[in-house]
Amino acid sequence: MQKDTKKLISDAFLIQLASKPFDKITIKDIVDTAGVNRNTFYYYYSDVYDLLEEIFKKELMIILESQKQTGSYLKAFIQVAQTAYEHKRMIRNICVSRSYEYFESYMFKACNQIVVEFVKNMA
Repeated sequence: MQKDTKKLISDAFLIQLASKPFDKITIKDIVDTAGVNRNTFYYYYSDVYDLLEEIFKKELMIILESQKQTGSYLKAFIQVAQTAYEHKRMIRNICVSRSYEYFESYMFKACNQIVVEFVKNMA
């Protein structure tokens, strides 16, 4: 049940992010789209930034797992670029908001993790 509710909230947030800048998305927008109440949102997340951070972490874990399977840091970087391209509208809505540093920080962490994991695997 917990995973389903978190997925509902996450999906509702991504729907909102596809249509408006990150800093214009409210908790009310998310819970209305998800069909849950505010308390449910706050049970799982402290704020919208917390939710965004979790989504970024999940994406990074998918990319790192893929890198472990292929053993190629180049393929992992390409996957980061492909993921960014597939979600370009959402990324644009983060970048045009006052929260650009969250996306910049995520991209830095993703690329750094890929290189670190590659070096560990090669050592």
